[in-house]
Amino acid sequence: MAAPADPVTGLTPQQEAFAQAVASGLSLFAAYHQAYNVSPDTLPNSVYPSASLLASSPKVALRIKTLRADLQAAVAEKRVWDALRMIDEAEVNLTGARADHEWASANGSLALIGRVTGLTEQKSSGGGTVAITKVTVVLSSRVEPLILEGTVIEEREALEAGGQDSEDV
Repeated sequence: MAAPADPVTGLTPQQEAFAQAVASGLSLFAAYHQAYNVSPDTLPNSVYPSASLLASSPKVALRIKTLRADLQAAVAEKRVWDALRMIDEAEVNLTGARADHEWASANGSLALIGRVTGLTEQKSSGGGTVAITKVTVVLSSRVEPLILEGTVIEEREALEAGGQDSEDV
């Protein structure tokens, strides 16, 4: 007597095992062998058509599609966690490198944070790799005066080079 079908999917245990094996990446042939305990002596010519027919049946095809979507969602969720973890670790490394005045290491941590967050991207063109940076700068109250002071100094230097008195600036 055949095993009863699952009330939700309508699949027998062997069909479910086949769908899970295919969704996880096994070939139809290998999945069929595994799910149906096919003897190693069985000729492949008899397994291939059965595996193909099973995979194309509507209930099994839908189950394979659902399982693959679930797998992709789980992988995507793990990638998000991995990206956040990488940023956290890179920030710890950045802080440590700054404290030790290891500027090359600090820059490496910043580069990693930039790539993971999408602020920088690597472009490769024939001769080598170029880092392209797209950064939105938010000026703090401490940084803006320094930039403005730098602008005033540059203007003074330009005026002095032109022979005008810096007191006019």
